[in-house]
Amino acid sequence: MKLTINSSTPEIGHSTHFKNEILKLPPNNRENGIVSGSRLLREGASIYNLYMFDYAGVDPQDGSALYWADRKEGDQVTRVKVKNSDYATRYEVGTSIPKVYGGVNMSLRYKQWDLSMIFNYQIGGKLIDESYLMSMGDPKTGYNYHKDIFKRWTPDNRETDVPRVQDGNSAQTGVVSTRFLTSASYFNIKNSSLGYTFKKSLLNNIGVERLRLHIVGDNLWLLSARKGLDPRQGFGGASSSGSYLAARTISFGVNLTL
Repeated sequence: MKLTINSSTPEIGHSTHFKNEILKLPPNNRENGIVSGSRLLREGASIYNLYMFDYAGVDPQDGSALYWADRKEGDQVTRVKVKNSDYATRYEVGTSIPKVYGGVNMSLRYKQWDLSMIFNYQIGGKLIDESYLMSMGDPKTGYNYHKDIFKRWTPDNRETDVPRVQDGNSAQTGVVSTRFLTSASYFNIKNSSLGYTFKKSLLNNIGVERLRLHIVGDNLWLLSARKGLDPRQGFGGASSSGSYLAARTISFGVNLTL
């Protein structure tokens, strides 16, 4: 199979906009494209277009997950809800690449104080966070459920968008759909350093040429669509939420010149 892609990454300052286009597919794939996991590859479109079932909520009667399906009657197409994803329709539901991403470096100095900060951000794009809720919850293997599992369907909680819990029923918990699609936008304080350099007039009497104290913090704060979600990854659309966030570290230091 031959896949030809044209891509470019024009940069504006510290921001980057990524654009790509599939120029040519094999002749037998040009009409319907190529389904690759949760992506649809077709000529004239991006390689990062997401393609999956559209989640339609929960059947309040039995807690089953529902999905949208197209049904054609003559020239008219209507959308209906189905419980079995085998009869559901896949749709293009957006892209995993952001509109823009980048970073900002900032340095300030006031008298003996100095401050530097590094921010990075991403605006737009979507990711599949299927491990956020039910598919990660399996007490037999030591994983925990997300607290949103308390919203699941039960006979006493019928009006919800979280299906019932049923061990071994992948049709309820493992179907990749728009239910697990979330924003990949984020804002991150990646690094910050605050320092104080003593005046030379205070150091002359103790035989010190230069003395600076500083405190440095890494991965101080991350704002994303959901607490615990780390969207800082590639453009493939897969989620890293099954892993811990990058560790927040704070360190102290002394620069001394005699």
